[in-house]
Amino acid sequence: MLITIFDSRGIIHKEFVPAGQTITGEYYLNFLKRLIARIRRIRPEYRDEDSWCLLHDNAPSHSSLIVRRFLAKNNVCVLNHPPYSLYLAPCDFYLFPKIKLKLKVYEVQTRQTTLDAGRDKDLHDLILALSTKIDDFGKKMETRLVSVEQGLNQINQRLQHFESSLETTSEAVSLNTNRISDLKRRLELGEMRQREKNLIIYGLEGAESETPEESRGLIQDLISNTMQISEDLKIEQCRRLIKKANSPLLIEVPDLKQRILLFRNTFRLRDKKIFINKDYPPTIRDQRRILISKRKELMSKGNVSKLRDNRLIVRGISYSVLNGRVISSNGDAI
Repeated sequence: MLITIFDSRGIIHKEFVPAGQTITGEYYLNFLKRLIARIRRIRPEYRDEDSWCLLHDNAPSHSSLIVRRFLAKNNVCVLNHPPYSLYLAPCDFYLFPKIKLKLKVYEVQTRQTTLDAGRDKDLHDLILALSTKIDDFGKKMETRLVSVEQGLNQINQRLQHFESSLETTSEAVSLNTNRISDLKRRLELGEMRQREKNLIIYGLEGAESETPEESRGLIQDLISNTMQISEDLKIEQCRRLIKKANSPLLIEVPDLKQRILLFRNTFRLRDKKIFINKDYPPTIRDQRRILISKRKELMSKGNVSKLRDNRLIVRGISYSVLNGRVISSNGDAI
């Protein structure tokens, strides 16, 4: 039996196995030791790690534990060999068929005859031809690798262009998001200014078919008799929010001082279960619901707080609602 190791440049090492010797893991291990020593001597460019790889088949001696440990210890890269695959075994494809072709003309009777045939000039020429074919194969692989590298470079360029486009798009989205947020704040501010003259009265009883004049009379009676305000308040608008009995009443009081006067006398309405609030926009009403719930929670724990429009004042710190959470201007939660 002949063991041959070669690369794209030619034969690196070959050994004849003694007669009667079985290729065990231990025998193959000793062969690998001699192989590595020869590689370091005749292929100095392979001394660095990962500069070469070993390809052998899945024979038991090749995959034994002591062999795998030795290869790992010496940092030898091993290419995995799928079973029953001739395309990844250059020996099966190039070397063995042509050696058999030359050897079959000899009448081999003894091991010595085999050794003589192995030293024949024709076999030497065959090995040189094999080295040439392997060299050609290596050049073809190098050409393919260059083509692959060019393809990868094109892909990288496309990725860079895509990343640049994505970054530009992200900046545009961020800019438009800021513009939308600013526009939303302006709309809310404009709506607040439009509603600031309005007050909503809850709990004031009235009929479903109530006219605006009747509603105004109920308001005047509430202000004069129940709230005991003697000043003549100017009310420009008075109507029920929905056509339903006892629904909330909306009144428009243009004078700020008169609105403040109304709020100062709301304590007289506690026993009547009548409440007066500002006409907040829907977004602020939603925020106030969250703040009122948080205020009740704080009161249950003995903490004092004040609700000012869409802000909750606790120990002198102002809290507002952001994404459903009650936080301060510094981002601290209660």
